[in-house]
Amino acid sequence: MNQGLEKAKELLRLHGFQYVLSDGIAFHSSNKAGYSSLLTLYSSGIDLRDFSLAARQIGLADAYLAVALGIKVVYASTISSGALSVLSKAKAEVKYDELKEAVDGALEDVLKEGLYPGQALLIIKNAGK
Repeated sequence: MNQGLEKAKELLRLHGFQYVLSDGIAFHSSNKAGYSSLLTLYSSGIDLRDFSLAARQIGLADAYLAVALGIKVVYASTISSGALSVLSKAKAEVKYDELKEAVDGALEDVLKEGLYPGQALLIIKNAGK
């Protein structure tokens, strides 16, 4: 299995983070629920293409941001069906424990599967204000 994903899952489990991005050596994490921390990382321009993502919950906003960040390996305790579709279309390797119809609430209703990534990111950025 991917070393970055294993490290991210370990940190997620041991420290109770909401999400962890890791390449096996370095990591970024957050205790904040929701997509805002991923949006901050996206806006910072940090290169995370070699990182894997482990998260407690992944909805459409998280999935579009993961794709925009270049993340190719993802684990979620819970993932929405729309998020799984977005990540699969981006050819990301996805593992999860539970699949739900939606997890983001109102934002999941606004974001639609099949949006162009640029459209989705614009909606996400505006919702984060």
